[in-house]
Amino acid sequence: MFLWIVVVAELIIILFLLNRKPQTIYKDIGKEYELQYEKEKNEKLSKLSKELSEEKENSLSKIHRYEKEKMTEIEEIRNKEYETIKEQYKIWQEEENKKFEDFKKQQEELKEAKRKELQDEIQKDFEILDSKKKETEEEILEIQDKLNDWRSKYDAAIQAYKELDKERQAEDFYRIVFSESELEELTELNKVIRKLKNPMPFYKAIYEIYYKHKVSDLTKRVVGKHKTAGIYKITHIESGKCYVGQSVDISNRWKQHIKRGVGADKITQNKLYPALMKLGIHNFTFEIVETTEDTNKLNDMEKYWQEFLGAKEFGYSVR
Repeated sequence: MFLWIVVVAELIIILFLLNRKPQTIYKDIGKEYELQYEKEKNEKLSKLSKELSEEKENSLSKIHRYEKEKMTEIEEIRNKEYETIKEQYKIWQEEENKKFEDFKKQQEELKEAKRKELQDEIQKDFEILDSKKKETEEEILEIQDKLNDWRSKYDAAIQAYKELDKERQAEDFYRIVFSESELEELTELNKVIRKLKNPMPFYKAIYEIYYKHKVSDLTKRVVGKHKTAGIYKITHIESGKCYVGQSVDISNRWKQHIKRGVGADKITQNKLYPALMKLGIHNFTFEIVETTEDTNKLNDMEKYWQEFLGAKEFGYSVR
């Protein structure tokens, strides 16, 4: 029954279509195909969109899973690298600690060696200082001895000058004194004798007549009757210029000076004799500065008193 109804319906449709104009038929068929096409297109687009959406979702899901896996791998690698680095750092730190300990030990050894070296140097310095201290103490003792010696000489000089001050109240005690008539005679005789070709015999005669006994009296007064060694001083009374000399027999030495000073003996190179001849023996005093029993000290004593009394700078001493 149903089959017949369908057949009838198809026949009706065919007849209807046959009765219609061809353009109208084609138009309707085109519209139908167009609608069908749009429908299919929309279905395909919808399906495609759904597939794309599903593919996208799948891709994103894959990407997320991939990222997660990679992140997990990276994290694992990072953890492994961190552990490796941590282990390397630990090894490095241990090595550095060992190096530091070795360095500390080396420094301690160097420090100990330096301390020992410094200690040895200090010990040597102390030994040198002790040696220098002993040398200095010996020098101080030597200087002290010299100072004591100089002090003794100074005290002796002061004592001598004190005694001289007492005795200088009678100045004639230390010089040869002539009367006015004797001085006039000597002056006139010297004027004549200086003109002679060989005056020494006449000066010897003058010495024997006018000086000899006076010189003897002078040496007995000042030096005494015994042979005396020491330092003496001959001073020009007016100027204060002096001659400082030494002798193992001061009395005999003065007699020699006076003989040469009046021309009765051969004159040596000396500033004293020309002064004695020019200024006159009677204008000089003859004094003992210091006596000694040890004649080996005479050179040092003479040098000391020449410097002390300025006999070279302002006097007649030349040595």
